[in-house]
Amino acid sequence: MKTRISTFISIAVLPLALFSCMKPAEWTPQAPVQLKTIRAVIPGEVTKVAPVDTESGTGLDWNWEEGDKISIISGDVTADYSIRPGFEAKTASFIGRQVSGGTYSIAYPVIETAADFDKVSLLDQQQKGIGDDKSHLKYYALLKDVDAYDSFSFSADWAATHGGTFRQNGVLRFCLTLPEGTTLVSRITLKADSPIFHTGFAEDALSAELSIGITEGTLGSDRSITAWMITSCFDDAIPAGTALTVNVAAGEVTWNADITPAAEKTIKSGYVNAITLDESAWSSAGRYADGEGTLESPWIIKTPQHLLNMRDDMVSKEMRYFSLAADIDMTGVEWMPLNNIPNDEDATKAYDKYLYFDGCGHTIRNLTVGESVNYPSFAGVLYGTIKNVIFADAVIAGGSNKSGVVAGYMGTSQEFIPNEISGVTVKNATVTASRHVGALVGQVATGENTITDCHVEGGTVEGAEYAGGFSGYIQQATVTACSSNAEVSGTKHVGGFVGKTDTPALTGCWYYGPTVTISATGNNQSGGFVGYAGKVNNLGATFTECYVKGSSLKMSVGQRIGGFTGQADLGTTFIKCYVEDVTIEGGQNSGGFVGVDYSNTSDLVPGGGIYQCHVDGGSITASAANCGGFAGYPEKCIIENCYSSMDVNGAGFAAIGGFLGICKGTVTVRYCYGSGAVSGTSGPIGAFVGNVDGDANTHINSCIGWSDSLPFAGNVKAGCDVSGNYCGTEGTVSSQAAALGWDPAIWDFSAKLK
Repeated sequence: MKTRISTFISIAVLPLALFSCMKPAEWTPQAPVQLKTIRAVIPGEVTKVAPVDTESGTGLDWNWEEGDKISIISGDVTADYSIRPGFEAKTASFIGRQVSGGTYSIAYPVIETAADFDKVSLLDQQQKGIGDDKSHLKYYALLKDVDAYDSFSFSADWAATHGGTFRQNGVLRFCLTLPEGTTLVSRITLKADSPIFHTGFAEDALSAELSIGITEGTLGSDRSITAWMITSCFDDAIPAGTALTVNVAAGEVTWNADITPAAEKTIKSGYVNAITLDESAWSSAGRYADGEGTLESPWIIKTPQHLLNMRDDMVSKEMRYFSLAADIDMTGVEWMPLNNIPNDEDATKAYDKYLYFDGCGHTIRNLTVGESVNYPSFAGVLYGTIKNVIFADAVIAGGSNKSGVVAGYMGTSQEFIPNEISGVTVKNATVTASRHVGALVGQVATGENTITDCHVEGGTVEGAEYAGGFSGYIQQATVTACSSNAEVSGTKHVGGFVGKTDTPALTGCWYYGPTVTISATGNNQSGGFVGYAGKVNNLGATFTECYVKGSSLKMSVGQRIGGFTGQADLGTTFIKCYVEDVTIEGGQNSGGFVGVDYSNTSDLVPGGGIYQCHVDGGSITASAANCGGFAGYPEKCIIENCYSSMDVNGAGFAAIGGFLGICKGTVTVRYCYGSGAVSGTSGPIGAFVGNVDGDANTHINSCIGWSDSLPFAGNVKAGCDVSGNYCGTEGTVSSQAAALGWDPAIWDFSAKLK
């Protein structure tokens, strides 16, 4: 059954009977097949229907055609009837096997059972071309539980007269004229804000959208398109005031037209329902490839212009959702951060726009931001989420601003919403600013901030204070499984991973080179991982299983440099962190792990201290006094179950030791050893500690200085507790450690301790 215009189903030929060849002796007479001829009518007054909008054209007119078949179903018996020659457009005879029963279901096209009608799906419809082609359309009709089938009509009236029901599909026609410049159409979608459309013939097959794909959808000069879509056998009511959107995918652009019916409308079965829109309807469309800016339907970004449109569509104190659907190259575009106030605008305005950006694994290349904006970066001030995206070859010139590729500032004291950066990689970036500069983010401030599985590869970070290969300053955050190998340079609070911290928790993070260069004099407080581990109200950061590997730290003047941190303040805690194969050119108060350590004062202080950390290999060369393989200047700290095998070259400077340079104040060091080569031309110098210049609160116990030429300590001031230690090379470090009562649950004495 098809329209006069087009073909609706493929022709199939069904033989009336099948015969098999058998031996004459085995042949048994069979009862003849009872064939029956029936009469089927398509009532024109029912199926030839004008569209809802009578000005938009004529309706579809279904007609019988050669090859049509009908299924007659009674109980578990189904017979297919084939159309006979000599049929008319609306009336035809069909022949097939006789079916017995009390009630029948009559279906077009053929099906196995009446329940199969509910399995029809209207998803993935495709139309060839953009004009009047309707070859994809099909007619579906079902007379269910009627009392006869000798002669019938596919109509609701006939079904009701014979004790049954009738269902048939409808059609939705789009008559659209698109904006100037549109040349290609690939899909048309009608969307609602709730699932009100049937996408099949089952009662519960509901969706918030109906869609038709267009193949060979090249537009003519008039930019018009006619598209036809099969609709269900239900009347889908559209309540008054429903927000509808017609969405047209047109190459890299998507046009959207909003429709809000003032009165209830219905997409009716058995009818041609029409939507007509001219080019003026698309006034607010085309800003994105798709989407509505919501969590369920984010705006889809495929072009640089889509990316630029984001900033104008962000709203104060409202979350906006974006999703990247292609790699984007921003060459030649000067980027304005998303949540940002230009320098020439009112400085009292709030940075209060919320963002959810999912890169879906795609890459944004050549992002370029100049110092004329505040918080130079992709986001500016980030409130919300950025995830699953790669930023490649970005250039950020921050001037005196907080600067980074992803965000200049992440969260502030003015806004407390969960802020997240996850699955983000920054590759081959160059970021420069005078302070608070990092390859990923400039400053991570207060609030609920989390950064997970983010990495910096091959970047360059240049700053003065608060410069880090990952972040310049992390005040509060949870940072997990992140890394950087950026080359970092600055003057103060410089770190391979982060310049300065207050009270964040960092777990499983690392810095792996190549260089950290510190150039100024004074208290530089710089390190391979964190430059300055500071404090707030005597609380500091917690570093767990973080490390620095294969890097070079260079500081010819100044002081307080460490392979892991330049200075650790009260409350800072290090657990199972390490420095491996790192070369340090240090100034005064330099150490393989920590330069100056104020992390704790006693066992009674909650948090703080260095536990089960080590320095493995590498070397440190002093350019001033107080240099140690693990710590240069511990004054208020606890260091337990740690070791250093770093070589220490004290040159002509005082207080040089294989583990500690100078030790004074309230210090507890126990169950630790130093085994690297220690050299120097001045004194004091020791295999474990150069100079113990403390008091009765200074304790070094149960430790090992592995040397047969140097004393355990170069000098010990009277009143200090330096006892129960070992210095020499007898046996192994393991055997001496076991003799000193070290905990076998922490130390593996079966292995060779370095």
